[in-house]
Formats: sequence, C-alpha cells, structure tokens
Amino acid sequence: MVAGRPQPAAALRPLLPLYVAIFVGCVGYSLMITVFVPTMLDAHGGLLSAHARMTRRTMLLGVLVSLYPLGQFFASPVIGALSDRAGRRPIWLVSLAVNAAGYAVIATALALHRLSVLMVGSLLVGLSDASRVIAQRVIADVASVERRGPSLRYIYLTASVACVLGPLVGGQLTDKTLVPWFRNPTPFWAVAGLLVVTLLIAAAAFRETNASPRGDEIDYGAALNSLFDAFVDPRLRGLYGANGLLYLAIYGFLRCYPMQLVGEFRMNVPQLAAVVAWVALPLVITNVWLNGLLARRVATPRIVAVSALLTGVGLIAVALPLDVYVLWGVLFLTGLALAVCLAACARMVAAAVTAVEEGRAMEDDRSLRAGVETLSGLLVGVLAAVKVSLALVALGLVAIVAANVAAQRARRAEL
Repeated sequence: MVAGRPQPAAALRPLLPLYVAIFVGCVGYSLMITVFVPTMLDAHGGLLSAHARMTRRTMLLGVLVSLYPLGQFFASPVIGALSDRAGRRPIWLVSLAVNAAGYAVIATALALHRLSVLMVGSLLVGLSDASRVIAQRVIADVASVERRGPSLRYIYLTASVACVLGPLVGGQLTDKTLVPWFRNPTPFWAVAGLLVVTLLIAAAAFRETNASPRGDEIDYGAALNSLFDAFVDPRLRGLYGANGLLYLAIYGFLRCYPMQLVGEFRMNVPQLAAVVAWVALPLVITNVWLNGLLARRVATPRIVAVSALLTGVGLIAVALPLDVYVLWGVLFLTGLALAVCLAACARMVAAAVTAVEEGRAMEDDRSLRAGVETLSGLLVGVLAAVKVSLALVALGLVAIVAANVAAQRARRAEL
C-alpha cells in the first residue's frame, strides 16, 4: 500500500456516486439507438414527413446517432482538464445538471416531433456526459496503484450492465399497452429524473478529491491533438491504424444492425430493445470473466486477430436472410467477439508503451475511439441509404482486413 493512500474500501467510497452516474448515463446512451432507429425509419414516427424517402431517413439517422460521440470527442479532454484546474466536484456537478437538461431536451423533442431539437439534445448530452472522465481522474486521486486497475474495471462493468438493463427497462417504458401514457419520450424523462437525483446525491455526498488544482491553460483542441499524436509515434502508428479499422467496424455494426432488424422484421421499440440488450450481454460476460481468462492464456495480438476475424464474419452473417432465431444466435456470438476485441485492442496499446507513457497512450486511443465512432455513424448512414446489408458487409470486410494486420503482428511477436 502506498503511504498516505486510503485503504481500498475508503478509496472506493468517493467513486460510488460516480458509478451511479455512469450507470444512468449509459442507460440513456443505450436508449438512443433503441428508440431513435425505429422512430426515424417509421413513416409514421413523426420526426420526418410520412412521405420522406427511406434514403433521407437513413442518412439523417446516421447524422443523429453521430452527435453524441461527436460531443464526447471534443468535450471529454476539455472537461478532464477543467477538473484538473477547477476541481472535480464543481465540474462534475455542473456537467450532471447540463446532462439532465440534455435528456429533457431529447424527451421534449420526441414529444413534439422536432428532429432539429432532438439533434441539439443529443449533442448536448454528448458534450456534458463527463462522469466517466471525472471517475478516471478521481481514481488517480484516491486509489493506490494496485487498486486503480480494479476501480477502472468497475467502470467498464457498470457501463456494460447499464447497456443490458437500459434497453430492457427503457423499451418497456415506451409500450403504451402496459401503461396508457407510456410513449417514446418516457424513458428519457426517466433518465433526466434519475440524473437529477444523482446530482442531489453527489452534491450531498461527493467531496473534492483534487487536493492541489493546477492553473494550467486549457487546451480546447486536445481531442484533435490526441488524434494527431496517435499517428506521429512510429511505434504506435500501425497499431492505431489497425485499431481504428476495428473501431470503425465495431461501432458501425452497433449502429447498423438495428436498422437491419427494423427494416427486415419491422421491429418496434420494445422488440428492438430486447435484441439490443441481448447483443450487449456479452459485454458483461467478457468484463466479469472472459477477458481475464483469455488474457492469462493467450497472447494479446492473437486474441485481437481471432476476435477481429470472428467479428468480421459475424457482421457479414447478420446481412444474410436468416431465420430470426438463428439471427439471435449470430448476433450474440458477434457481440461476444467484438467485446473481446475491444478489450484486447486497449491491452495492445498499453503493452506497446512504457508505464510512464501508458496514460497518454490510452487517452490517444480513447480519442481515436470517439472520433471513429462519430465517423461510423455518418458512414453507416450513407451506405445504408443504398442498402443496409451492404453496410454490414462492408464493415465486415473492414474487420477482416484489420484481422489480417493483427495476425501479421501476432506472427512477428512470436518470432
């Protein structure tokens, strides 16, 4: 134990409100795809004219689902730096208040059928969702070196559980056959209310952990600088390039397969919510058990190569005209492969640098993820406007190309 550091239980206590906020925020984010896709693609969804062509619906949907990660891409590094300068507590409390307001804007936009307002709300939520960024810095403030890994893993586990429970519960909150006043805005009002409750708990229970705020200048272009840095270091350029392709395929798939389900099976929000939760379930399995098991027994480059290949094959299989029950199995296995792949990609970055450089390298990788996630929504919107299955096949081929790059890296590592 490092001298002066709190004991494990005491170190975890300041993080509990943050874990709650991360859970609620991830519930809200998971509901965006769950609700937005059927509503935008339905001729009677109200967000677009009933006569709007499917091409226009799909392209605007791609823009809509790109706004949250776009906000995250630009805001997360700035919010982290602001918390270094002004303290964790005030920055986090303000971000929670704005985040709750953002979900209220989304709910209002859905109630009034205003697509432009919905876009503003989605961007506002992305810009203000700071709980994960603040949690990572609080962990650095209060946790000993040996406790940082488990504390960070709790973040990933919290987020993955939220991605399962959020669609399951939120989908039911849209079902007016259960309660007459349930509608598409209802789960977003619920998220806004939960964030207000979380804000009150945080204001009462969360104490400042940044004992010595710094007066550094804020770099408002930090996200773009991180992307630039990712491709400057010759040791990491190829790795980030391969990771970028995988992130494009994975995040593109997570935006594309709901379009395929709605188009092929005419799923409504509660039906799609069940499938979204099913595809997210492997995230929980990998975070609780599978990632640790594989990391102990298989070299990370080989894990990336195999999981990327399986992800690519899975994406192409989802594009095939499958029986709905077979499709559920394919979606689960694809979700398992991509969950393993995401974790292994992060481990590859960490293993490629020294311990001193690891923090910066992971920041660059997170910026890469957010940037590619934004791009994936736009790309899927364009390709799906032609044909959704075309988008899935294209993304699957991207993953297979990245798997080949990872396989070559694995062979070099074994020599």
